[in-house]
Amino acid sequence: MELPSGIATNRALTDNIFVLIACIINRIPVILCGKPGCSKTSSVQIVISNLKGKKSKTGYFQTLPELVPVSYQGSQNCTSDSIVKVFERADRYLKAKNETELLPVIVFDEIGLAELSPHNPLKVLHSELEVETCRHGFVGLSNWRLDASKMNRALYLACPDPDVTDLQLTAKTVLKSMTSTQDQVARIENEIIDSLAAAYFDLYEHIRVQPQYNNYFGLRDFYSLIKGVVHELIKFKENDDIYETIRRQITVNFDGSFDGSHYMWEHFCQHLHNIYLYEQYKASPSFNQILDQCMSSRTGRYLMLIGENESVIDYAEQYIINKFQPPPVRTLIGSSFSGDLIEGTAYTEQYNYRVLMDIILYAETPVTLFMRRMGHLYDNLYDLFNQSFAVSGNKQYCRIPLGPLYHPRCLVHENFYCVVFVRQQDLVKCDPPFLNRFEKHVINMESLVHRRHWVLSSNLIAWITKLLPTDINKHFPLPQHLFVDYSDDFICNLVIDACTHLKITIEDSLEDNEDDTNAVMSFCKKRLMYTSSFDLPLVMSLKQSDESQSLIDQYYDFHENVSFADFIKQALKLKMVDNQVIYTYTQLYHTIDSIKNGDSIEEIKLSNFKTELELTNKIKEHYRSKKVRILLLRVDYHEEHEHILLLKHILLNEHIIESDRAVWLIFHLQRNLLNQIDNDVIFNGWPRIMINNLNNNKLIPQDILSNSSYLEFATNPTCHISGSSLDDHIGRCLTKIRYTVANQQHKHKINEHRNRIIDSLTRPTAENGSEKKLRSIIEDCLTKLMHTIPFSNYGSYAADWRYHLLATATIIGSCRSVDDAVHATIMLFYDKYLLLLFGHLEQYSFINTYYFLSDENNKTIHADLNRIWYDSLTSTLETVDRTMMNRDVIEIPLFFNLRLPCATTEYGIIRQIRDAKMKHSQDDERIQNDELANQAMKQLIDKSAYKENIKLIFNNSDLFIHYNHDQMALAQDEAKVYQLPTSFAQRLLTLNPTRSIIDQLKHLLIDHVELFEVLRIFEISMQLVGEEFFTNVF
Repeated sequence: MELPSGIATNRALTDNIFVLIACIINRIPVILCGKPGCSKTSSVQIVISNLKGKKSKTGYFQTLPELVPVSYQGSQNCTSDSIVKVFERADRYLKAKNETELLPVIVFDEIGLAELSPHNPLKVLHSELEVETCRHGFVGLSNWRLDASKMNRALYLACPDPDVTDLQLTAKTVLKSMTSTQDQVARIENEIIDSLAAAYFDLYEHIRVQPQYNNYFGLRDFYSLIKGVVHELIKFKENDDIYETIRRQITVNFDGSFDGSHYMWEHFCQHLHNIYLYEQYKASPSFNQILDQCMSSRTGRYLMLIGENESVIDYAEQYIINKFQPPPVRTLIGSSFSGDLIEGTAYTEQYNYRVLMDIILYAETPVTLFMRRMGHLYDNLYDLFNQSFAVSGNKQYCRIPLGPLYHPRCLVHENFYCVVFVRQQDLVKCDPPFLNRFEKHVINMESLVHRRHWVLSSNLIAWITKLLPTDINKHFPLPQHLFVDYSDDFICNLVIDACTHLKITIEDSLEDNEDDTNAVMSFCKKRLMYTSSFDLPLVMSLKQSDESQSLIDQYYDFHENVSFADFIKQALKLKMVDNQVIYTYTQLYHTIDSIKNGDSIEEIKLSNFKTELELTNKIKEHYRSKKVRILLLRVDYHEEHEHILLLKHILLNEHIIESDRAVWLIFHLQRNLLNQIDNDVIFNGWPRIMINNLNNNKLIPQDILSNSSYLEFATNPTCHISGSSLDDHIGRCLTKIRYTVANQQHKHKINEHRNRIIDSLTRPTAENGSEKKLRSIIEDCLTKLMHTIPFSNYGSYAADWRYHLLATATIIGSCRSVDDAVHATIMLFYDKYLLLLFGHLEQYSFINTYYFLSDENNKTIHADLNRIWYDSLTSTLETVDRTMMNRDVIEIPLFFNLRLPCATTEYGIIRQIRDAKMKHSQDDERIQNDELANQAMKQLIDKSAYKENIKLIFNNSDLFIHYNHDQMALAQDEAKVYQLPTSFAQRLLTLNPTRSIIDQLKHLLIDHVELFEVLRIFEISMQLVGEEFFTNVF
């Protein structure tokens, strides 16, 4: 049997070949299971290349059928239909006429990945793999065992893990293969090879008991280590150090999220019995040194760079672009658009086909291809990632499956190079065969960024952190509330941009040059001011320092006159318009008034696009447009954040440098969600600006900002609430008043009462001027209360509205913008005074009695009633119960059909007088009733809630009728006489027209017991004979 050059006949290979020949010839399905690098694929290729029927070079093999491979690449996207088509293709070979017998062999690579497919494609194998009916060879290659229903239908061969002897044999075979054609090479002692193999075996035993790293390194990493060491030693120069070379190659191949290089190096030195070497070469090459070597030579394995977040990956990508172009760089990012997905992480065939075609086209050119978020397609690219290219005519080829049956040979340019970026959190989702095909390195920002840049970045971050208040809430505000595009990585990029813009090189000593340091810090602070929100001056207003005042002044100087409409007009006047990022608290569903879609501006929303292709075509169309100069692309920064990385690279890929067209990204932010999103996608080189409100970007006046007074803040014209907002709060305020009625039959009237108030105050009819007047009266009273009564304590910082805005949990958690937060703060202020006012008005029945006097048609009586109403309102507001401001609920006993305000207070005075007179009469039996009545009447006039207006009431019979009606109604309530109409009770006591006012009030002032008994008798009688009888009699 002929073996390719460099193939070691270790135990795994010989076992695999023996079993494969026996099973294929006898048409017994076989599944090879083993970790990546255990010769599964190599064994199949060797068997197929040797069994050529009569064309075989070995006599025995000439007696066997010619093997025809039918390859299928398993993946997590494959389907049952695609597998059925593979078997159908194999059947066609059986029917073909040929000089020699053909035996099709289905090679199902990565069958274990297919088992993970949501389509459950392997169910079709059950009938095809029955030994009695199997018509062709079947070889499944997997890195793990399948479920029993598949394994029981095939011969299962578990490829053993290699021992030290196998590793040493393989390493020496690789060495011999690579050095056989070289004239000069540094001598590599067997002891070095043996020690490397032993060190890897120790590492393998070490990590196999750690589940999180069990499959992180594999045999391919070891083979690559040997090849790397040999390759460098072939080019060995006289002054080179062999152990430094070995140390570097160990770092190159055993680095990453789990750094196995230190462990490997230590054990290599132990097996070599040269412990002193460990300390001498303990320090491994830095990340930037390894990256520079990989990108410069482009001869090793492809790179997997692991980043903590997208911004770190972005920086590494930009670092490579800036330092290693040419050759050109292209970036592919997995789509997250719903139209490209079937469900979950399963993508449509159209999308996969289009992306794979892009990869095939890029592979034919000398480009550096960056791949990010492409996990759904990596299974299809294993042959490309292997870099074991077939060579024909001095050209390299690999196979990339584009479907179940179409696996074209794809040209791979000799200078093509691939870099796969993976987020640290996604590493656990990567399959072992994928991990083992790459050099793995964690992106170390500290090695890519110069120390001086780090120092300046740290200083700038410390300065921003110092701006935050320490006595409010540790979770709010955060740096991104002050500067909406803030992240530590963004600050680092900003410092580097500042040094570039100011032409300060890293060779210049910033530590020694204070002017340069100050210039960089000043530049960065100015740029940060562009994306600052109103939370910055708000927080600064709480600090008493010159720097805080300076930042407030800078903010107002820049943002006070910023208008989105003017911003667009100025841009359109320019010959070349730059791409722009605009952050705003205006919400995505809001219409932007200044946008008039016409010849120069077009507005679209990212949510309108269902696929990556739709978005890409739209961007291309924009740059080809002859009319539209600015394309406004509106993005919900929180709901659509997953699309932003892809969006960025589409814009970068499609951007035409010399075009006078531009794309402006409008990121719609929510203040209450900024702490839940990482600003991990950085738009380097794009101008950025924060405009709080795209429609009306008015700021709170600076003098109000510096004033802690709630009153000044809430009554300022800029902050004053609108009529509609007041309407909403009137309704909410009335829900905090709990009305009670003594007569349970009147409970249904409570909602009618509340609804009438809301309707008359918030939706007054055009023809009803009295309702509008009542609204005006309430607004005047509200203003009066706010000016005369200090704002009650609310939380720890009641005296300062700025603390309230920053510290109130409901405002922090619910308000989407600073404007919303300001409005909510004002509303909380108004709520307290509205609750106080309405509690007071309802306590004294001012609203119901206002409705009554409004219906009075007699102008004289109306004027008198109006005077009494206003005088009562004025006098009672002076003694308003301030404790109501801090109550959650106010209980108000509700009395219907009262005609004068303060009637309940007046009745309370009458009760006090009668109780006092009753006690007086008991103490002095000689006193006559008339004298008691006169004394009571005098006290009533002196103590009356109506003050001087009581005389007007007693001297006016019409007014007294209303007064007496109210007191009789309240007397009935005290007596619990609910079924007797008040009008009847009043008529009963006033039948004699000659009776004076004293006589009529005598029953209330001194004879209330008799009155209550009479009322109860008539209530019972009316129930017996009916109201109509009494009405006719009286």
